[in-house]
Amino acid sequence: MAGLLMCCLAGSAEAAWRGPLMPYLPAMGAASDVPVNEPAPGAAEHPEVELPGSPRFFRQGGRLLWHLASTPARMDARDWRRAGLGVLAIAATVAVLDEPIRDAVDPTPGGHSLLHRADRLGERSTTHLLAAGFYGWGWWQEDERAKAVGVDAFVSAVIAGGLVTSKLKKAFGRARPFLDGDSGDFNAFGGDAQSRRAFPSGHSTEAFAVASVIASHYEDRPAVVWSAYGLAALTGLSRMRKDQHWASDVLAGSLIGYGIGKAVVRFNTAQREQAVALRWQGDAPALVVEARW
Repeated sequence: MAGLLMCCLAGSAEAAWRGPLMPYLPAMGAASDVPVNEPAPGAAEHPEVELPGSPRFFRQGGRLLWHLASTPARMDARDWRRAGLGVLAIAATVAVLDEPIRDAVDPTPGGHSLLHRADRLGERSTTHLLAAGFYGWGWWQEDERAKAVGVDAFVSAVIAGGLVTSKLKKAFGRARPFLDGDSGDFNAFGGDAQSRRAFPSGHSTEAFAVASVIASHYEDRPAVVWSAYGLAALTGLSRMRKDQHWASDVLAGSLIGYGIGKAVVRFNTAQREQAVALRWQGDAPALVVEARW
């Protein structure tokens, strides 16, 4: 749990997780009489994605959880500074900005405007349906990038929302704004009632987890990146408008979702490019074996 949280607060800084056997696995460059087809255009950028529910999917998921949980052991001074800045930003928002921002937002819990309904974008059913839609489209169009978005978005939402934020909500026991209007009302491990599960925002967590996955895979399309993060931000604003969350709840949830999403994409992409790769060396094909963990 602590490892997952540090991974988020440190901005999911890339860690040196490759195995120590890497230098001892040289390329086998002998020529071969067996014809080898060149990879299709874009294959290197978007390797084959694992089938959800397959043994490979669960093996990779187990390695991912271990990688995230062991994040603190790989963090350097720069990573710890980033984590500290994240904590300070959240603490400052709690102490100074939460109540003024709430007044500026002017919450109206019973509203029915488009802004009030925007928080549905961060609901678990929506994020999972979106992930399934990406994977289904990728399968139909034979688009490995879209399939990767589907798998990574689902995994990120489950880890960020189900394993991290849900536990933090119960641990902090923060009262929702509509309860008493006191931004400092925390009750450690008293988050059994929904009215005391404000921190962090689960909707913002899942929205930013999915948004960061989409943005990472489509970083070559600025319109997609801006749209993904814009809709995720709208989700957080909607939760504040409905008086369900303080600004610091949304900020913390956004950082968690963003960090987990980025980490999942980096790890899974590296895993998909591992094992055995067939490459050309000069005019002859060569078998290159890479081991990563």
